[in-house]
Amino acid sequence: MAVEQAGTLSAIPFDFWSAIIATVFGLISGTVASLLAPWVHYFIELRRKSIEYKIERIAEVRKLLDNSDSMVDVKKSSLWGFVNAHLNEHERKGAMPVRTLVVQADDGAEISQQDMRKQAISHMLSRLEREWGLIKKYDKTS
Repeated sequence: MAVEQAGTLSAIPFDFWSAIIATVFGLISGTVASLLAPWVHYFIELRRKSIEYKIERIAEVRKLLDNSDSMVDVKKSSLWGFVNAHLNEHERKGAMPVRTLVVQADDGAEISQQDMRKQAISHMLSRLEREWGLIKKYDKTS
């Protein structure tokens, strides 16, 4: 039975036009791939740089919040433009309140207005991380 299959394969005549068509299609697909590959690489690199930029900005703002003594220091920073541009209305009211509030924590310690403002900005950073897909979204049911 194996001899019969080998015999039928060798009986197939070489078709010149089939080889030409296969060569032309191979040439076309190779050309298209070589033209598209740099563009694909460019867009992948652009996405990677964008993610790196976002991660760096968030880390810089967190470091600024940790190292600043007051909101004046935060607002004087060059990062304030980034912070202010990404605050939503609720977070903006928390970061720049009109009234002074003192909130007592569970352990009886008071949370200063400065700390509440920093918390509002920290919540904004966490929201941005989720929206930008920089952190994993955890299922609350598990």
